[in-house]
Amino acid sequence: MIVDAITAKVQQLRENYEKEGFEIIERPGPEHFPFEVGYRGHYRPAMLARRGDENYIFEVRDPRRTSLEPLMERMEEIRKHAGWRFFLVTTEDVVPHDAPGLQGEPPPWPDLERRAEQALSFAAAGAPPIALLLLWPSVEGVLRKIALSNGIPVDLLSAPFLITALYDQGFISMDAYESLLKAVDIHRSVVHGYDAPADQVADAVRAAADVLHEMLPKPVERAA
Repeated sequence: MIVDAITAKVQQLRENYEKEGFEIIERPGPEHFPFEVGYRGHYRPAMLARRGDENYIFEVRDPRRTSLEPLMERMEEIRKHAGWRFFLVTTEDVVPHDAPGLQGEPPPWPDLERRAEQALSFAAAGAPPIALLLLWPSVEGVLRKIALSNGIPVDLLSAPFLITALYDQGFISMDAYESLLKAVDIHRSVVHGYDAPADQVADAVRAAADVLHEMLPKPVERAA
């Protein structure tokens, strides 16, 4: 049977969370939420997973048609309530069940460590814009690996959602969270060829280096 990508993704999520003992409600309505989150009428999240005091809300979107601002606002509202978490999941990783690994696996930790050490060594030598371009793939690689290793279904999302979800789950400190979100914007400017203030680029390099030093399993050389 052929199903659309969103339906296929919900099926994958349902299977995974039912194995962990969660009760699954697809397309939950306002009666399933003890607070106002804007889910009214025909607009509802794809899935609600409940287990004891744990409540996970999943929205599944086509990444090409996803507007970030309203979703960020909803995420901020939901995170105010103890035991409730919001996850935005894209359909980019929907693959046939008989084709495992079609989209590849994240690099193992030793490879991530080696790449990070090389990027940090270059960052310590100067040239902040180039250093940021070299550091950022390692930053995202480490964060995506952490998400995947801990069963947080955000490893294929854009950097702002990835960072926010890991902060929400306690893997990123508040200081690092704020610095990384600023660094995302600076990196976007640099990678697309736009000018960015030198001091802001330097701050972004420091933020990326600090996160790598903090979150890699083994200590690596800190950029100057």
